[in-house]
Amino acid sequence: MEFKDIVAISGKGGLFEVVAKRSDGMIVRGLDEEKSGFVSSRLHVFTPLDAITIYTTGNDTTELRKV
Repeated sequence: MEFKDIVAISGKGGLFEVVAKRSDGMIVRGLDEEKSGFVSSRLHVFTPLDAITIYTTGNDTTELRKV
């Protein structure tokens, strides 16, 4: 599992691993679960962890994967 394969999904708690991508959403599995399920892109926004930036103690932002 790579960092880009882990997503946060709006409206759902926790982090998810992408199992497969479809044109209308994704099939994901919770990091602490064995069961996978479909999540529609019409109802939710997917944010891969490698696209998230955070503020540091200075005025700069840095990518989450560098922290």
